[in-house]
Amino acid sequence: MKTIALTTLLVICALGAESFSLPPQPLATLDLSRSSSPKVDGRLSIINLAFLSNSLIAVSFCLATRECSLLLVHWEDGKLRVLAQSLESLPSKSIHLTSFGQILTTPFGKSPAILYSSDLSRITQLPPLHYASQSGDTVAEPTEAGWELFHLDSRLKLIRKGVGHVQSVSNEAVVTRDGDVIRTETLQGNLLGSFKVTSKCFYEAQLAGDDRLIVSDCKMIRFVDFNGMERSRLSVPKGWGYASSSANGKRVLFNYFSRKVSVLRSAGEIVTAVETLGMGIGDEMDNRQEVEVADVATGKFCFDLRRSFAENSESASQNADLSPSGQFAAIVVGGVISIYQLPAIFETDRQPAAP
Repeated sequence: MKTIALTTLLVICALGAESFSLPPQPLATLDLSRSSSPKVDGRLSIINLAFLSNSLIAVSFCLATRECSLLLVHWEDGKLRVLAQSLESLPSKSIHLTSFGQILTTPFGKSPAILYSSDLSRITQLPPLHYASQSGDTVAEPTEAGWELFHLDSRLKLIRKGVGHVQSVSNEAVVTRDGDVIRTETLQGNLLGSFKVTSKCFYEAQLAGDDRLIVSDCKMIRFVDFNGMERSRLSVPKGWGYASSSANGKRVLFNYFSRKVSVLRSAGEIVTAVETLGMGIGDEMDNRQEVEVADVATGKFCFDLRRSFAENSESASQNADLSPSGQFAAIVVGGVISIYQLPAIFETDRQPAAP
């Protein structure tokens, strides 16, 4: 189960880890600025890239002018090409390809979810469905009393209602949190497992594959069974971001953003913070991004893409994803999509963070 989960992350770097001598080189690239309207460029306010299948990629973006669009890009035989584009779009939290060939986007806030035809020429507005399975066939909507779970084909069909807060949905299970208890149930309500959250800085639990959850807190990401028994864990770098797993949950991509400035500027900002009684300065924007892919069982890494950019030149976004097979990673920067092939075996420890 692929999930997209925004969290706050803390760095724990492995000393003596191998370094990546050269940045990864893409198999293929596509400049969207030459094949889309409105034009994609580096001045994007919101962006979301998602593998809908191993050969289909969706890119949702909004320009500074608030024009938003959704693109479908085909990936095959080392080539990328735009298949379709919708000029009527809203910012999307996640993007899914349903088993009926339609494209579902989930919204931010109280905006509607959108169901697109396969060629993006027709749209249907749905309630604000904030949670969806990887296929988009199972969806959930938060309500004042808790949540409602639906099956989606040509229309929404209510499966059942529940209390608490939905954490994650697949076509077989739903994960919820009620107080400090995490429950995993079948769609019909049969209990698969539960456990109590002990960390005060717990963020969320997401389905990863058929039998495990990704549980994130302020120190690390843990992979647990439905009863909370830990199977493995990964420390994650400084910054904030999200994790996206392969369909079987065996590989996970981390995409996170952080900020690094000179010692002199850092000292000046500390002085400003003291003088303003903790208010600080208003332009502390992210200027670094790192994308990593790890093997869940071994904790080894096979991909580490790091880049810096000028503060306030980009909006940190969901601009990277892992294919369902776990064989490819994709990232879009400045309107250019790049595809990377990942090795069959991951053998590298995490590279220490740059000083």
